[in-house]
Amino acid sequence: MIKSNGRKTALITGATSGIGEAYARAWAEKGYDLILTGRRRDVIERVAQQIEEAYKVKAEVVIVELANANEIDSLIEKIKNNGPIEVLVNNAGFTTKGLYHLQNITEQENMVRVHAIAMMKLTHAVLPGMVERRSGTIINVASIQAVTPMANNTTYCAVKAFIRNFSFCIHCEVKDLGVKVQCVLPGFTRTDLGRGIGVDMNTMENTGMVHWMSPGEVARVSLEDLKKKNKVISIPSFGNRMLYTLAKILPDSWLIALVDGMSKRMP
Repeated sequence: MIKSNGRKTALITGATSGIGEAYARAWAEKGYDLILTGRRRDVIERVAQQIEEAYKVKAEVVIVELANANEIDSLIEKIKNNGPIEVLVNNAGFTTKGLYHLQNITEQENMVRVHAIAMMKLTHAVLPGMVERRSGTIINVASIQAVTPMANNTTYCAVKAFIRNFSFCIHCEVKDLGVKVQCVLPGFTRTDLGRGIGVDMNTMENTGMVHWMSPGEVARVSLEDLKKKNKVISIPSFGNRMLYTLAKILPDSWLIALVDGMSKRMP
């Protein structure tokens, strides 16, 4: 079912900036109305206003803390009342840095809730309607660290691996039911992800195999890959694809040496 204004709706979490904002602009350019979630009201409302003015679509902002089960449930009720969701982009997330045993465990639990539990619940909420309509797209943003885990980033790497496997399995379940599922594995991307750990990723320089991409590049490759049948894993940039291939074929001892070297070059 399409809304009375003739436009379909895309729900994008973590749309305040970075990759989430890039997806918001990309789907708006395609003529979709948007539901955008984030936590920094002033920033995300400015993004929504810019999108509405540029693309003449509706961009509704929902301020939500995805680590809070009650707020996720409220978001789900809201989207059910809004009408069918044609596109879901699970992008919200954050990271920490440091030895796992020295980290605040509540913060690590919240990372799992935001990256994994929120993704599961939102997917579960929209998928029945997509299957019924035999139409819909779910994009889950993981990371190349799903297959190249790094020290000092344990929970983040682990939960990104969960997102990859979850997406792959859901794809196998619905690929013949008209629903497209994609998992994106960005590598080094100039976003606000480092804001919470005091790292400005917008100032990072390319070194060796480390090539920093723009959020727009990630979204563009992702949407191009959506056109390809059974293309579940989308990996922006040649360097990231090389890392993905190496991670699949290298013995664990070699992979450890590879990611150790990359970890030492990380800020």
